[in-house]
Amino acid sequence: MSKSLGFLILFFLAALNVQAQRPFNGFVTKHHNITSELEIVVFVPDNYSPKNTYPILYFNDGQGFEVGAHLSFEELGELIKLGEIEPMILVGIYTGGNRRQRYNPYLDSNIVKRNPEFTPLGDRYSRHVVNVLLPFMEKRYSIRKSKVGMVGISLGGLQVTWMMMKYPKTFSFIAALSPAFWVKEFAINKEPLPENLKDTRFYFDMGTGEWNYYLPLIQTMKKGGMQYGKELFYREIPGARHINADWKNRMISIIRLFLLDEVGDPKRLTIEVECIPSQRTPGLFFQRINPVVYLKNEIPYSLAYEANYKIIKGVGEVKEDGRFKVTEGNTMTVEVSYGKWVKKVKVKNCK
Repeated sequence: MSKSLGFLILFFLAALNVQAQRPFNGFVTKHHNITSELEIVVFVPDNYSPKNTYPILYFNDGQGFEVGAHLSFEELGELIKLGEIEPMILVGIYTGGNRRQRYNPYLDSNIVKRNPEFTPLGDRYSRHVVNVLLPFMEKRYSIRKSKVGMVGISLGGLQVTWMMMKYPKTFSFIAALSPAFWVKEFAINKEPLPENLKDTRFYFDMGTGEWNYYLPLIQTMKKGGMQYGKELFYREIPGARHINADWKNRMISIIRLFLLDEVGDPKRLTIEVECIPSQRTPGLFFQRINPVVYLKNEIPYSLAYEANYKIIKGVGEVKEDGRFKVTEGNTMTVEVSYGKWVKKVKVKNCK
């Protein structure tokens, strides 16, 4: 091979490497094949030092995470450079095959009807994460054990929620985006809760473009000792759908919530009125008042059951979770109160 050709090949490979790193602003990537069932990609701050300790956030569906489908590394990297977000380690866990089996802890008869060979592997996968992956990372990286979180989307969101209930105190933070809580007729809402569930900060959300009625889980978690707005957070996002782009839009806020040492009190309140089409029954709409408060750094969460609702004009009803119905006339005015805030909102039935 001639020297000139060799230089061209080296230049081409270097260019490829630069291109591969471009989406990961401020991070160096490392791959590990831990076992035949655990393959990961690790994003380490480019100024990483073993003398420091770093928060660590694990992600299901690591293959989408690696290509930037679930997180804007450019935005995250810039926020770290500006000092708004501290340097942290991110880990994408590859799906490794059939995600419907891997992330599912329940034998759902409806899934079996469509796929007779279906076997739920959520328990097995969760054990691998807790007993194999976490010790592996602790041996090789300088991790702040008080800041260990995990994020899951859809079925991955079901898995992280189930794992939180089975392995309390393992994670300081769990986030479930658009979680598939519908599996086995909402079995996740019937799980026995450990006494120390409140040691984990738990966030879950749902877009109104994909909405399922998962609000009862809030009440279940509160009975398990979680305090809403301190350890427990739910966010309802108007118009958001079950797609990568909409998950990506809220990931920075989730990272900010993960990193907060003290949540503190909300800074402001907004009111959203929603007309949400049912995902199961054509022509059925859920009419909801969705009060949203914002913490510092503009971290939002919905109040749901936490706000008080009072009809001050018109005739109808407003349930404790914000669902409403106008029974006489075209509109009614509802007073929404929470803490120091009192706001009025005019609502009408969906058409």
